[in-house]
Amino acid sequence: MNALHRKKLKSLMAMMLRWAEKDKTITHSALRKRAYEVSKDWKKAFRYVTRLENKQENGVMDRLPRIHMIECNKLYREYRC
Repeated sequence: MNALHRKKLKSLMAMMLRWAEKDKTITHSALRKRAYEVSKDWKKAFRYVTRLENKQENGVMDRLPRIHMIECNKLYREYRC
């Protein structure tokens, strides 16, 4: 397993979490409790990165294929704070 790719995925996930914490919106439910929401695009992107990270940890992928690296780079540029 390539430790460098795993480290980069972990830092991308942390960056995305910081972005979500900063840009969340407050919604009110029927019970008048505060709830926070993030965009559906962020949820989809975070799920994508999480799946890649899980595949690397489980040994399914030793390295990230080029297409996944390109996608992760796009996400990095979009969600950096």
